Amino acid sequence: MLARTRMQQAVPTTFGLKVIGWRHPLLHSRDRLAELRPRLLSVQLGGAAGTLAPWGDAGTRVREALADELGLAAPPVPWHTQRDGVVECAGWLSLVTGALGTMGLDIGLLAQSEVGEVAETSEAGHGGSSTLPQKSNPVRSEVLVALARYNANALGAMHQALLHEGERSGAAWSLEWLTLPGMALAAGGALAQAQRLVSGLAVDTARMRRNLEATRGLCLAEAAAFALAEHMPRERARALVSDACREAKAGGEGLIAVLERQTDAPVHWRAIEDPERYLGSAVAMVDAALST
Repeated sequence: MLARTRMQQAVPTTFGLKVIGWRHPLLHSRDRLAELRPRLLSVQLGGAAGTLAPWGDAGTRVREALADELGLAAPPVPWHTQRDGVVECAGWLSLVTGALGTMGLDIGLLAQSEVGEVAETSEAGHGGSSTLPQKSNPVRSEVLVALARYNANALGAMHQALLHEGERSGAAWSLEWLTLPGMALAAGGALAQAQRLVSGLAVDTARMRRNLEATRGLCLAEAAAFALAEHMPRERARALVSDACREAKAGGEGLIAVLERQTDAPVHWRAIEDPERYLGSAVAMVDAALST
């Protein structure tokens, strides 16, 4: 299929590599969750101002006993005003929804009528419009994008809640209570929507191939430039291919045909115009990712 960079057709890639790109940040977040757990799940017992004064010199032993009873970590000091663990949790929620939102945005773009390389499902009537019968709106993808943006905005409020005055802040706590539950709900909803989305995703490999062929070889301009650079200075090769791209676009001719006419460099053009020969390490990277 076509890779697209900055909303433009780029070079050939594989759908497998794209999916691995969606998956990898989620695996990172799973690892982060295990690392976050001991920092977040820690006992909070400090008394009114963090001194444990009501327990005299037994305060720290009481806190440690409570932590043991509850199966929590026992930090050396109370964390009334040390909210980094709570905000780290909020950051983790935003990372999860951000990763899923990127997937949703990708799928929504690939599902556009003019692209048509994927669809949220082959189920009839899914995402139907109230007035346009031909449409199948990418509703689940849109939900993932919306929830990612919601959590990204909410994370800023959680960073504001890091600011505690003195030994306890009612305002900062209240801001946490207003913000963090919604972030958790957004992440849970995104995970549920994503599971349904990927379970029913329809992939049109024939359309992917047609979209590749529709570039008339322009997606292989980089490959052509590198091939020519073996026979001439690199800047000259790049300029020659740039000129050929403009001519191919203007005249509707294939890029390789234009280059064959413009240069007598001994390049094996038939190999260059096969997109499957310009996938680099894409397949190997997918295999490596799935083996870990």
